[in-house]
Amino acid sequence: MNTNAKWIWAADGKGGDWVVFRKEFQLYALKKKVDVQIAAESRYVLYVNGKMAAFDGGLPRGVCAHGYYDTVNIAKLLKKGDNSIIIHAWHYDNAGRDDAGCGKAGLILDAGEIEILSDNSFKVLRNPVVKATDEPAPTVYYGGGNTGYDA
Repeated sequence: MNTNAKWIWAADGKGGDWVVFRKEFQLYALKKKVDVQIAAESRYVLYVNGKMAAFDGGLPRGVCAHGYYDTVNIAKLLKKGDNSIIIHAWHYDNAGRDDAGCGKAGLILDAGEIEILSDNSFKVLRNPVVKATDEPAPTVYYGGGNTGYDA
């Protein structure tokens, strides 16, 4: 992963946080392979031009401690001209038996083949319709909690 990619998140990240990231960009030529290396504390869904590229990405074992990231080839979802990457990310902010957690929210992305690195140029919005809920308690094996969707 490129060391110029930055860990990003919404200001004052908190437990149960769902955050949406957006990056718009132009492509003048297409490539056969465009790998995105991506990690989130704790989970994410990756969209490219409105199409899902990765569902339930991430490994709930504390990516900060283990250096884990996913590699997703997004070449088939890209087009000449206007493109967008959207990521819905969830930060558990707690640990379970099998989840170390790193204690802070974050997302990092490296799509160096198309010169996209996570940084302060990404638009960031705390998702206003997803809310943490209480009961029933989730499994003790992994971190996380219950969420509700307030349409």
